[in-house]
Amino acid sequence: MRTFKITPMVGVGPVCFGIAREQVRKALRADFDTFRKSQKSRHETDAFDTLGMHIYYTGDEPVVGFVELWDEEDSSFLFDGHDVFRTEASKLVGILSARSDYNNDQGSIVFPKLQVALYRSHPFDPDVEEFDAWEAFSVGPTGYFKPRIKNRSKS
Repeated sequence: MRTFKITPMVGVGPVCFGIAREQVRKALRADFDTFRKSQKSRHETDAFDTLGMHIYYTGDEPVVGFVELWDEEDSSFLFDGHDVFRTEASKLVGILSARSDYNNDQGSIVFPKLQVALYRSHPFDPDVEEFDAWEAFSVGPTGYFKPRIKNRSKS
């Protein structure tokens, strides 16, 4: 299993914000495909599906601008020592909210001080799912997620 440390506003493992596409591909040493998130996307996204990682690029010369993660059997993504996809959903919110206020909006929870977000397409249903987890964990550079606190103020 490959383990990647999530460092807020820096990146995920060897994938740091601001590094070139070629550096990412060399550092991850894994198969990838490319796709455009939308027709308006300036650059193609690198999809490292076997790792559970999409790398989005920005700038004139493509550099890492955003990272999206999801659960893959052979990858582990650690935030403060906690595997974000093997930690129960409400516990992970507690871990992150100890360090940042958050916005809860339509299946996403954004932690602007950390520049990370959690996502799932549907509420947890214990009749269908055995484990309450998030579908995606996203990491952005400083300023990617704008603060607009609605649900919780940190004391």
